Amino acid sequence: MPVPKKRVGHSCQGHRRSNWKATIPAINFCPNCGAPKHLHTLCGTCGFYKDRIVLERSIADDLDEPETSSEETTQAE
Repeated sequence: MPVPKKRVGHSCQGHRRSNWKATIPAINFCPNCGAPKHLHTLCGTCGFYKDRIVLERSIADDLDEPETSSEETTQAE
């Protein structure tokens, strides 16, 4: 089984790991709606990617349940 010949010092270990760091993801703006989005991804707001509609989105899709006021329920009865 391979075994290292000598122990790696703290300095050498630090130099090896110097480029191992997190980077900030690049953020671009959607040319259609102007919302911030990640590069090379679909816009989550309008559904555009590369100047075409990939996903049909509307405001009604974002709402789970339509809000009804008490006035609308009394008019329906």
